[in-house]
Amino acid sequence: MNKQWTFWAALVLAIAFVLGIWIAGSTYLSVRKQRIVSVTGNAEQDFESDLIVWSASFRVQRATLSEAYAEIERERTVVQEYLQQAGLKADGYSFGSLDVTQNYSSGYDTHGNYQQVPNGYVLTQTVTVTSGDLDGVEELSKSISSLISQGVEITSQAPAYYYT
Repeated sequence: MNKQWTFWAALVLAIAFVLGIWIAGSTYLSVRKQRIVSVTGNAEQDFESDLIVWSASFRVQRATLSEAYAEIERERTVVQEYLQQAGLKADGYSFGSLDVTQNYSSGYDTHGNYQQVPNGYVLTQTVTVTSGDLDGVEELSKSISSLISQGVEITSQAPAYYYT
């Protein structure tokens, strides 16, 4: 039985030795082999934008919904006149849907209970200008703050440029 155990141990050692030599040889060859690198490229091309999209939003806050709606209508008219004076046609701009939010005051009443009480409405309207006149709309977006002097609380976003 001892001879049989010696035979199997020698066989396992021989197989392990051959496998070790094979792994070491293939690793050596793969390290020594010249590497080939294939590259896929990225092409760049300069082009000029031919479309500009610019958005601005204005908002009002009033105690009642009817007061807020009357004021947002007045401001929409002011913004529309401003855009038309800048040379935009009616199909060059569009007003988004009206966003209505009710404001609440929160605090504790005389009995120590936490409560929220409605205290007014905020209405927000967005106007989006889409045009091929890049320079004109850029100037328009920079001078939009002139509407503040007319009572319009307006916020302008940066123009986005596209190539069609």
